[in-house]
Amino acid sequence: MASIRTAVGLFACAVAAAPCLVFGGSTVNADPIAASSVRANGSCVVQDDAHLRAVSTETPEGYPSHEAWVANDAAQQEVAAINRTVSATFGDPESVSAEHQLARGLIGSTIENTTRQYVVVVDPTLVDRIALQNRLTNTKLAVSVRAGCFPARELLRARSVLASQAWHPKAAAATYTYYLDAHNSTYRVSFAGHEREVGTALKEALGSLVTVEFGNRPTSAGQNILAGGRFNDAAPHYGGAQITPQLPGTGLLCTAGFTVVFSDGRPGSVTAGHCADNFVSYVSGANPYGFTEGRLRNSSQDMVRLYTLFQTYDHFIHTDPGAPVQRNVTGKANPVLNSSVCVSGSVTGARCSLTVTSLNGGTACGDGICTNGLFVASRPGNVICQPGDSGAPFYTQAANNGATIRGMLIGATPSSDTCLGHRVSQVESGLGVTVSTG
Repeated sequence: MASIRTAVGLFACAVAAAPCLVFGGSTVNADPIAASSVRANGSCVVQDDAHLRAVSTETPEGYPSHEAWVANDAAQQEVAAINRTVSATFGDPESVSAEHQLARGLIGSTIENTTRQYVVVVDPTLVDRIALQNRLTNTKLAVSVRAGCFPARELLRARSVLASQAWHPKAAAATYTYYLDAHNSTYRVSFAGHEREVGTALKEALGSLVTVEFGNRPTSAGQNILAGGRFNDAAPHYGGAQITPQLPGTGLLCTAGFTVVFSDGRPGSVTAGHCADNFVSYVSGANPYGFTEGRLRNSSQDMVRLYTLFQTYDHFIHTDPGAPVQRNVTGKANPVLNSSVCVSGSVTGARCSLTVTSLNGGTACGDGICTNGLFVASRPGNVICQPGDSGAPFYTQAANNGATIRGMLIGATPSSDTCLGHRVSQVESGLGVTVSTG
């Protein structure tokens, strides 16, 4: 069990004249100019598209109509080109941490649907915005390089407070998620409703540097999922199946990810490591699904393999409701920043048009363990992932009812509109497996 540490200087923040941070047992004033820019005007805030979402309809491809300008193959190629330039400047998010990028001045990037622009948010004291803007002009998409609401140094200090879990005696045992949101340059920290005391203390400690939210999850958004299929997944087993521990109390209800091949040639599946310890037997309905083995649960990994003798596994995933209800896994690739992906949890069902807002900046905390380096995908105002969906496959649709595996679901915000997951390459390298394709 992680030790519980108490931050000092907490009450000083509550009464200080200026916003301040608590870290390392001392109180540090935040940049008053940066802090006042948030309060005085919204120039550093990426415009919200709630009014567009309210009237948006779904396209035949499954995307909201107000995102059609960027949710197409040609635009996605332009997004990938912009990402390459940003990665060359601040470091590849698949090989460096979000903190490394932030230290070099990158707060984040996002899509602004209201102006139809790709927005890169930076600390102008560390980045020459005009020079970066000029490097990004060779694209068919409009690009805007903007100053963030807070300097990188203050955001890094806020990150250290979050990582220390020392702002409240109960912080180390709390369940929550967080990531740096490029829309307003704050850490979005999400707690369940019963964690209000811990979340309130964090807000008092970090002030405007965090957006703290509480929520009680929806009871269910998957009630329209077709009966059978993923709920009673018989051999050959598919990804996206609902799996439960054979012996109650030995694990959590979760979702199988996707079929893999182990290093010794055995076929099997994967799911989130927080679902159960090793050697727990999982079933799908009345059917044996597999035992957990090779579990990894630490600061950078939350994953486990599933396998049992006399069972077979095939390269398909359940994608109901909707059509088709299963997809053939034909490829694998890591998610692309500011691209769209789908996720198929056994509680919520398949949901598409999630925008990948970070490749490495998400953190999911529970049972005294925080797993960092997760990618973040969201669809504001929509229920896309809930408890029981852990382990679900992230994917993009491919031709001929195919799917390209992008990752595996690890955590979600209480509002259920934002998911955090491992990239597919992290799952393969961590567990020593290869995605099975056909």
